[in-house]
This record gives sequence, C-alpha cells and structure tokens, in this order.
Amino acid sequence: MTQDWNKQKAETFVAMADIIVPERKTQFAIVADLLPFAATDSFCFIDIGCGEGDLSQVILDQYPSSVCHATDVAEDMIARAQALLGSYGDRVNISQHNIHDIDYLSNVVSGPVGVITSSLAIHHCDDNEKAALYKAAFEKLTSPGAMIIIDAVKPVSNHGIEINKKYWQFYIQQQSRQLTGSDEEYERFKNVPIMFYEQPAEEDQPTTLVDNLCMMTEAGFKDVDCFWKKCGFTIFGGYK
Repeated sequence: MTQDWNKQKAETFVAMADIIVPERKTQFAIVADLLPFAATDSFCFIDIGCGEGDLSQVILDQYPSSVCHATDVAEDMIARAQALLGSYGDRVNISQHNIHDIDYLSNVVSGPVGVITSSLAIHHCDDNEKAALYKAAFEKLTSPGAMIIIDAVKPVSNHGIEINKKYWQFYIQQQSRQLTGSDEEYERFKNVPIMFYEQPAEEDQPTTLVDNLCMMTEAGFKDVDCFWKKCGFTIFGGYK
C-alpha cells in the first residue's frame, strides 16, 4: 500500500466511511469497552492505521489518563488526525509509518504498551505479515494488555460471500437513509461490496476470521474471540 494511493483515496474513504461501514461508531465504543483497564488507569496504546483518529479519540475520552501513539502511512490521514486530536496535547503522538515495514511497532514507539488496536488496516497485510504482526504485538504488550482489532474478513465460502454482499448493501442503504434522509449515498456506494469481493484492490488481502483467531492464539494471546460481526466486518482480539 503506497503513500500516493492513500493520499488519493483518503478523501473518498472519509466521505463514505459512516455510510458503508456498519455501525461504525458502535464498533469504536465496543473496542473501548473491551480494553482490560479501568477508566482511571494509565496506559499507552498504539492505533495502527489511525486514519482520521476517530477510534483513538474514543479511547482517549473513555480513559482520560491514557496516552495514544497513532500512526498511518498516508500524509493526508495524518493531517486529519492531527486536526482531530490536537487538543489532547502531549497525550497524543502521531507518526508516519508503513505497516509492511520490519520492526513496525517498535518504530512507532520503543517501549511496551498496554493496548494495540486498529480499524480497517490489517487486512492490507498478507497472511505471513499478519502472523508476524500478531506475534510482535503480543511481545510488545504489557500484562494486562490487549490487541483489539476492527477489520474486514474473508468469508469461507462463495455462499458466504453472496450473503455478505446482500446484507452489506442493506446496511449501506439503511445508513444512507438514517444519515441523509435519502438513498442518494446508497446509490453512490451500493457497488462497494461487489467491488470488494469480485474486483478487490491489490492491497486488500482479507483473511478468514477463523484464520485470524488461530494466528492470534499461536502468537500467545489468551481469551481470543470474535466480539462483534456484521457482514464482513468484525471485532476480534485477545489478551495478555
């Protein structure tokens, strides 16, 4: 995934995210609730592929003593995250790194962290990169600690793909009506599910949910689970 691609696509993703991603804000709330800390605890967290910084903001607000290390490869997204999170001052560090780089997590921050999270970024890695990332994440975490991920996953069958496309389109239409009062955004984005499964972009390499859970277990995580799922979107993770 190149920086140029991200800069080109960033504006489009920002425009469509709340329309095409089922219950996006609810997903962020669930991630925050899954962290193994009390609201008053102090801990650091990494937000992989932070985008605009929406997920980081939810965690920062729910845990007022937390410190965020947000990272993205796209300069445009970093600028958006800086604008959204600038008011948090020294509680936020935003840096530019590529998830495909060796020692990625150590490049983001040198010391251990309590939480590693991500929203719709890790499916850009191939299976070997995912497995290596989960292993590095487990080693990076304190105990207690957690890696909680929002991501797109691959259905295990063609029938599953067809069901996911059908209901993904349903949620796009529903959210278009809820957020805009019309089907205009639905008509604009209704082909996204078809394109994702039938003509995927080169950087989209989703893995099945089961394979992700197995890789996390093999990396050493305990209580590995899927905590939420709609269509091909899921929240999964594990603890240390």
